[in-house]
Amino acid sequence: MSLLTRKTLLTIATGVFVAGIAAMVFMQDAADIFWVDNSVVSDTPTRELYPSEKAALAKSLSPGLNDPDSVQWRWLPLNMQTFEKGQGRYCGYLNARDGGGNYLGFQPFLAAVRTARKEIRSGELALVATDAEALQVVKRMCAQSGYALP
Repeated sequence: MSLLTRKTLLTIATGVFVAGIAAMVFMQDAADIFWVDNSVVSDTPTRELYPSEKAALAKSLSPGLNDPDSVQWRWLPLNMQTFEKGQGRYCGYLNARDGGGNYLGFQPFLAAVRTARKEIRSGELALVATDAEALQVVKRMCAQSGYALP
């Protein structure tokens, strides 16, 4: 076999090997995702928020809302991949008061969170589903982050 043929075969074999590795990685990533009600949901480990995380989120997410001390929260289990790099997304539900002091009902929210030592330290509201259009955006973005919102 000539040198050119060996180089060609080596190049082809390397390409097949790299493509095979990429396919295995893609298949592994795809295995961690499934569909629920047309929403992508990650099948990664979750855990309940620690009391310190709930307090930190409530404190950091409430200031822009009416009557911040009266906001009610429904915390969803934390997608463990959310905070791999010190930041990520968290989704849950909040019930805030309107200007007249009436509760508006629980609404889904999306928050950008900052973490340290695998715990949420603070967050910032990115979007609250106050209308149908925002609800669809929140559901889609939360689903992409591994949170299924009914």
